[in-house]
Amino acid sequence: MIVIPVVITLLVGVICLGGIYITLHNSNGFGFENSGEFYNTSQAVSSKMYEIFEHSGKDTKNRLEAIGNIIDKKTTFVQVYENGNDFYKAGNIKIADKTLISSAKSIGSNAFVSNEKAELYYYKESSNGKNYELYLFSSNNHQDNTSVKKVFILSVIIVIAAILFSIAFTNRFLTRFVFKKIEEPIDILSHGVNEIASGNLDYRLNYNKNDEFLPVCIAFNDMAGRLKKSVELTQKNEENRKELLLDISHDLRSPLTSIQAYVEGLIDGVADSPQMRDKYLQTIKRKTIDIEKMVSSLFAYSKLDMEEFSLNEEKIVFPDFIENTIESVKDEYSDKGLDIEIKSSDNLTSIADRELLNRIMSNILDNSLKYKIKERAKCEIVITKENDFAKIEFADDGPGVDKDNLDKLFEVFYRTDKARSNTSNGSGIGLAFVKKAVLAIGGKVEASENKYGGLSIIIYLRCENE
Repeated sequence: MIVIPVVITLLVGVICLGGIYITLHNSNGFGFENSGEFYNTSQAVSSKMYEIFEHSGKDTKNRLEAIGNIIDKKTTFVQVYENGNDFYKAGNIKIADKTLISSAKSIGSNAFVSNEKAELYYYKESSNGKNYELYLFSSNNHQDNTSVKKVFILSVIIVIAAILFSIAFTNRFLTRFVFKKIEEPIDILSHGVNEIASGNLDYRLNYNKNDEFLPVCIAFNDMAGRLKKSVELTQKNEENRKELLLDISHDLRSPLTSIQAYVEGLIDGVADSPQMRDKYLQTIKRKTIDIEKMVSSLFAYSKLDMEEFSLNEEKIVFPDFIENTIESVKDEYSDKGLDIEIKSSDNLTSIADRELLNRIMSNILDNSLKYKIKERAKCEIVITKENDFAKIEFADDGPGVDKDNLDKLFEVFYRTDKARSNTSNGSGIGLAFVKKAVLAIGGKVEASENKYGGLSIIIYLRCENE
């Protein structure tokens, strides 16, 4: 819209300049500025003529070329006759005027005559029995200037008209063309927006033209894809929230119901002996501890999920850290029927939060203890190096988990069917907390089957260079 008017104006301007050039080239030129200049030129020519005829010879005609060098051949014309015959010519022959010749001859030698078109100087000389006549014509300055002015004014008018035409052309045609060009993409984009607004998040724009709208359409499709994922994630989070509330209610109801039953038994005197009362109180205490653990785990998980958990990272050496940690709880787990064994070949160093690692190991061991199927179960902790990671595998000999359900183990309140058959054993928060905690310290975690037929929880922590 900017280039086309400029190009049209420049093109018309060039044409107008060409017209002025042609006019000047084909006309008599600007001529003399005044009669005094023409008079001086004529005197110089007559003086040259006298000199030529005074020393005339066979080269007279060649010597007349000196006159041609005096005049401006574009604005002046000189003609010499010998005994009435053409003898020499130079300059612009178009300026010659027969009327001026007749007038000058009637006046005699050294005559000056002029009209609207030209001026004439007439000179007559005899030499060696021959008669010579010189006619010096010059274009009329007024007439030529008028022609140039007319051409210039006409050019200005044409240029102004061209500018107005180019503006009108741009506004009327180019604007319409541009709007027509963008109308289709805008309609496509508008239709896509309406589809997304109506809930069709699978709609994508199909635009294949390689122009300025292609990146817009690509960005729209990318936005629609991310919007769909966001909506699906929101829906999933809402479903998880509802399921979370349901599971919390379910998992709290069971120990609370037991506590309520035992408290009522104590109040009603069902426990009528010191031994029975002590048993009731121990059960109430155990259920209370279970509730406290579940609430504590849920609180810690929530803080990790909201990235509000304060990390205190430091250098940790394996297997020393794990051996020291397990040593303090090994007997307690053994009394409950879970034997723990540690295997390691190398010393590995990593950066992690000690407290968080303790809770991670505690949750994994509690999970193995809760779902053991043997009177004496075991959990083998194997520490190895894999690439740049310290690999810590917790392998138990419990019931194991189907391959299709391995990835679901780390979801909040997820439990397999075997676990659901005994809901008092687990809250479904432990392994979800493990995943969140491992990710928080820059590691990764996965679950798999092991050679014992049980479940392996594998943690990867990046090793530090020694």
